[in-house]
Amino acid sequence: MPKVNVIKKVKASLRGFLRKHLNVESASEHYFIKNFNKSSIIVDIGSGRGQFINMMVEMYPYSQFILIEPNPDSAKVLSQEFKTNTNVKILAAAVGARSEKSVSFYLSETFQFDSLDKSLSDLGGVRKDRSEVTVRMITLRDVFSIFNLQKIDFLKIDAEGAELDILENFSSYDFEMISQISCEFHDFLKPSLRKEVEECIHNLQSLGYSFVCDGTDFMFGSPYFNCLFYDKKRIKWSIAPRWLSANYLQYLTKKAGIA
Repeated sequence: MPKVNVIKKVKASLRGFLRKHLNVESASEHYFIKNFNKSSIIVDIGSGRGQFINMMVEMYPYSQFILIEPNPDSAKVLSQEFKTNTNVKILAAAVGARSEKSVSFYLSETFQFDSLDKSLSDLGGVRKDRSEVTVRMITLRDVFSIFNLQKIDFLKIDAEGAELDILENFSSYDFEMISQISCEFHDFLKPSLRKEVEECIHNLQSLGYSFVCDGTDFMFGSPYFNCLFYDKKRIKWSIAPRWLSANYLQYLTKKAGIA
């Protein structure tokens, strides 16, 4: 049996165990630990057309949701979708390393590739019309001030390369304010980002987050496709979640003599 198929089967088996016996769940490829109630605040940076947040709202209808999406068309779709839901707030803006009144944002033929980075946007197909728009850009700290937040229980980031800018200045202050982060890193699309991704992961771990990840074989591949960072002092998880780690799964297959 090919090695990649064995790894996929082991991953699927372990995910099933975790979902059955622990508080781990996923929505649209983003892992999180089920630790939410009506006072929980869930922030979604890079909401797209709402695939992830629709699943979350269905699972946790009484939690508070903040959606931040830079694509003006996608933001309008979200506003229409949640116009009667008072638990959902929507902001049309990009999130990055600094606050700017106007920055270029690149629209792809495939909206999932929309990005502040034109080279990433182009991978989804170059649009012949309206391929570039100007949008407001804010920082993670701005999110706290704009919405008057004292905490974030779950932060989801899917920002097509901007995740490194968003997390660039992440500090002990941010660690105390955010219980768990699900982040999709995009070095699988742009391998030159790998070193920065690993430095970012190391920084988050050094601040106190525990870390698990799942990889992808898409495009250039990466072990850091779907990453969950969580503070185990604030979130109870009874069994070491390293079993989700792509690196640990590869270790298991080698130990079993499969590799």
